[in-house]
Amino acid sequence: MGRDDHHAPKGTGEALLVDAARGVHQNADIAAWGLMLHRERGEDNPKLWKWYQDQGFTPATPEPGQKPGVMYAPLWKLLA
Repeated sequence: MGRDDHHAPKGTGEALLVDAARGVHQNADIAAWGLMLHRERGEDNPKLWKWYQDQGFTPATPEPGQKPGVMYAPLWKLLA
C-alpha cells in the first residue's frame, strides 16, 4: 500500500485494507485468521502508526533491542 495525500480520495486506505481482508476471507484455499503488515520505519511515523492501530492492527512484540515494525489484525476487526 502506498500513500499519496494529494491524489488519493479520503478513505482509500481503509478501502484497500477491507478489500485485502475480504479477499483472504472469501478464498477457501487460504487458511488465515488475519493480516500482517511490516512498517518499514515502525513508530518513526507516529501519525501512520496510530492510523494502523485505529484500523485494528496491533504491534507485534519485537526482538529485544528492536523497534516494533510488524503489526497484525484479525479479519473480524477489519471486516466488522
